[in-house]
Amino acid sequence: MSEYVKFEIEPTDDPNAMLIITNQILTHNPDGEYYPTAEAGEEGSPIAQALCFGVAGIKSLTLVDNMLTITREEDAIWDILLDDIRNTLRDFFL
Repeated sequence: MSEYVKFEIEPTDDPNAMLIITNQILTHNPDGEYYPTAEAGEEGSPIAQALCFGVAGIKSLTLVDNMLTITREEDAIWDILLDDIRNTLRDFFL
């Protein structure tokens, strides 16, 4: 595992969704993982649980290899949400 967790954040066509690419593998499931609600993520993989329990404002999430697509709740502020996601992922991997 890398000493640092790195992030690349890319907007999508949907203003309420953001793609986060990291240097860590988020899922080993070849089909990826999709959680249509935060509540579904609370029952999912350990990383989905960490994100859905620990980060307010997530509406849905998709994990594929080292990529995470987050859809936010309408009232969530991207800057705050992305900081919380980065902190949660750093804590998870380090």
